[in-house]
Amino acid sequence: MSEGRKRASAVDTSGFAPRPETDPEPDVAALAKIAEGTPFKGQGMSGGSTPEPEPTRRGRPSRGKTEVVYARVSADSHARLQRIMEEKGWTLVTAVERAIVALSRQEGVD
Repeated sequence: MSEGRKRASAVDTSGFAPRPETDPEPDVAALAKIAEGTPFKGQGMSGGSTPEPEPTRRGRPSRGKTEVVYARVSADSHARLQRIMEEKGWTLVTAVERAIVALSRQEGVD
């Protein structure tokens, strides 16, 4: 592009100016009536109460240094583990730690 040529803007911004301080606030009732006629219903338009968010499932706080474990298990074992975790409300970490404790007791290993 040559130095003498200016690039044409795709948007005309010449009519934009700061909002005057004396500009009245919008009529909320009129805006609500207009919004009712649109197909989009935003968060503020719901007539009912706000649904409570689901509680987050979090494990115990860390008790020091942790290690990462990667494992591949059969689909059946994975499904059983998921059912146990859902029934008990456990996280994966809690389920694995409890399984290790139970296996240690069963095998007599500390």
